[in-house]
Amino acid sequence: MLEWAEKIKSSVSQPVPEAPGFPPAYIQERFVGRSGQAAIEEVIPFAQIVSDIGHLTLESKVLDFGVGWGRIARLFQKTVSSDNLYLADVDPEALSLCKETRVRGQAILLDPSGSLPFNDGFFDAIYSYSVFSHLAEASAKHWFRWSAP
Repeated sequence: MLEWAEKIKSSVSQPVPEAPGFPPAYIQERFVGRSGQAAIEEVIPFAQIVSDIGHLTLESKVLDFGVGWGRIARLFQKTVSSDNLYLADVDPEALSLCKETRVRGQAILLDPSGSLPFNDGFFDAIYSYSVFSHLAEASAKHWFRWSAP
């Protein structure tokens, strides 16, 4: 993964044909408070932990809960098949950004008070990075109840 992460970082300033593009800096910053290489460097250690602990392969089913503009999902583009990488968000603009910048995966528009349309045990790994801290208490409790066994 680290070799691919370096390509993603370099794609901020120069085109890398197989890498997703980036939304404008102001959009990146609106979602995550940073942009460009700083935004990617911040999440590489987290993505590496998810990959290592989840023993991710192309066949692994992985959910990015609160995908935003796809800054973490892009790090899994060579690790997990696009058919098995699920990009979930309540914000349709976020999912549009992923599509426009070529972040591969299955887009899922979430209803803020809904649930995920998957059975228990469907995913091999689910991750969320800096999402719950941005939710209202009621919404956070809702999603924690959904995910509790």
